[in-house]
Amino acid sequence: MASRVERSFTSISWIPSEAMTGLMRLPMDVGLGHYDEPPPDHIDDIEAFVSDGRCRFANRLEVWAVLDDGLVVDAGSSGGGLVAATEVDLRALSIRVAAIPYPEIRVTEHEAGAVRFVQTAGGRTGAPFPRRVGGGNRFRMTSPTAWTTLAVTVRPDGSTEAEVRGASPFPRHWFYDHDGNLVRKSATIEFDRWTSGEHEVDTPWGDADNAIVATEAESALERTLSRIVMAEQGRRPSIRTFQPGEVLMTQGEPARSM
Repeated sequence: MASRVERSFTSISWIPSEAMTGLMRLPMDVGLGHYDEPPPDHIDDIEAFVSDGRCRFANRLEVWAVLDDGLVVDAGSSGGGLVAATEVDLRALSIRVAAIPYPEIRVTEHEAGAVRFVQTAGGRTGAPFPRRVGGGNRFRMTSPTAWTTLAVTVRPDGSTEAEVRGASPFPRHWFYDHDGNLVRKSATIEFDRWTSGEHEVDTPWGDADNAIVATEAESALERTLSRIVMAEQGRRPSIRTFQPGEVLMTQGEPARSM
């Protein structure tokens, strides 16, 4: 008897507080732009979440498969990218700059009777973003490209697996399961490497994805504590940057900071 399996995997991408460095953080410091509040542990309506400006973009991969007698007899995918507009605050005037989504890249893979759907989605904001590219003296005004590459596999026994195949080095990417629950996060963000990249070479639309480390989501308690630390009494914490080989902490020393 045939049965049908449906699964989805979603990423949202957002800019955490203090994530930008150097002169390029100036628009945030003077209030022309804004950082994003940490997303919730659960999202029901991803389209509303993006349209409300609560993240920068989302990538939703939805797959289905028909199973019969231990075989995948039919399968397909849908979904795609959602890119939010950029809000520019000019004090007396707030401007919404339309984002520029790129066409989704979709690949279907077959392996040992299973079917795997891979989807890349993303784009860039329409707001000017002056930056040096390629490590030389060339500059661009357009913003860099942000994206995620997701994969969902359906096996003949009906089991499924969701994967993070790649993502841009910036901003932060969080990943949600079929029920809308937060399950993984990108472990690092690399703002400097992201801003110096070139679209034609350093993105999936230039045939080069970027592997990232996606860790399991922390507990609800840990996420609550992180929000308290980052906004305690309305003040931002003092962020320190450590160079390779520099001592962060020494075992046995009294703790005076976090």
